[in-house]
Amino acid sequence: MRDIRTILMISLCLLATACGVKPGNVAAPEGAEDSHFPRTYPDLATDPAPKNKE
Repeated sequence: MRDIRTILMISLCLLATACGVKPGNVAAPEGAEDSHFPRTYPDLATDPAPKNKE
């Protein structure tokens, strides 16, 4: 039983370390000619400014 727990804990640790892996370069999807990657969100050119509730 102890061996199974050890293997399970090692597997969970390895799984958690793989969560932060990012690709080296990001390619635009097909058909997206004018897109620039990466871009910031929200896009201040198209999103309205938030309204203050006072």
